[in-house]
Amino acid sequence: MNKTIERIDWIDLCKFFGIFSVVLGHAGTSNYINNYIHAFHMPIFFLLSGYCFNNEKYSSILFLIKNRFKTLLVPYFLFGIILFYFWNFSALFLNRAEDIKSSMTLLSSMFWVNTQATTFGVIQWFLTCLFFTEIIYWLILKLTKKNIYYLVLILFIISAIAYSYPLFIAKRLPLAIDVALSAVVFYGIGWLCKTYFSSLYLIGFRKLGIYNYAIIILCTAVVSLYTVYINGATNMRTLTYSNYFLFYFNSIIITSVIIFISLLLKLTIDGTKIFEWMIYIGKNTIIILVLNSTFIKIFDVIISLSVNKFVPYGNNAMSVVVALAVLFTLTPVCFVINNYIPFVLGRRRQIKPKSI
Repeated sequence: MNKTIERIDWIDLCKFFGIFSVVLGHAGTSNYINNYIHAFHMPIFFLLSGYCFNNEKYSSILFLIKNRFKTLLVPYFLFGIILFYFWNFSALFLNRAEDIKSSMTLLSSMFWVNTQATTFGVIQWFLTCLFFTEIIYWLILKLTKKNIYYLVLILFIISAIAYSYPLFIAKRLPLAIDVALSAVVFYGIGWLCKTYFSSLYLIGFRKLGIYNYAIIILCTAVVSLYTVYINGATNMRTLTYSNYFLFYFNSIIITSVIIFISLLLKLTIDGTKIFEWMIYIGKNTIIILVLNSTFIKIFDVIISLSVNKFVPYGNNAMSVVVALAVLFTLTPVCFVINNYIPFVLGRRRQIKPKSI
């Protein structure tokens, strides 16, 4: 298999683990597992997006804005509006008038502070955040002319600003622009890794072998368990970072663990049904990002079961079951959207996914 396909496969596997962690967190877990999930589940998406970013593709910033508006903001607005009215209709149907939101709530949530968790859109903020992150990083590349020393310096300055902002300013910026300040750091790390280190990284992986990398994964994972425990709760959406160094260290080290695991899976289970399904989920993370919370709530209604009633171990076990059930249920939904209504993803023509 050629190098390009290999790169796409392990990236999609990483996205699978990222989106599974997002769904698992929304399903409800114990405090420590929730802290561990939040240490990496958003940073990994920004880092992988930076790794995939091809700045040469965009000759001007206007071209970048136009392209990413279609692929990020079109689904942001369409899914936001659809879910808003879906939940208002559901509240009306269930005779829960107190849960019905006004149109002003929709407007303020979509056009202002969209990082406030709402019934109809817990994770949509990611789309606007990624939109502004890519614009900011494109400008950084133009400003530094891709000089690695200037890039690292600017990313360090931005990371300090991102960390300091919530400490001194209580007012949130609209459309998750304040989150983009920290997101652009991970985005830049991903781009730098692709540009300067990806070939050495993949060659080193092959030379070390499966068993040596398994040992590295185990040791790195153990370290991350301890450092996440020390740092405590973090959340990019709420600008909660705790310790500056541990926040970035934990995000990068756990992302590295997931990359190692994905590369191992590529070598060991490639071609199996479960591998193809994980790849497919990884390619449809935007759909799952915007719909998973809705499906979790639907599951709760259908089975008349609240995961919060379980003791911590049972809560975590049930959350894993619910997260997997949501991913399996959303698989045909992804198929339908990609094949029959791709315009909700900002696409003009039908995209035929790989069979699963």
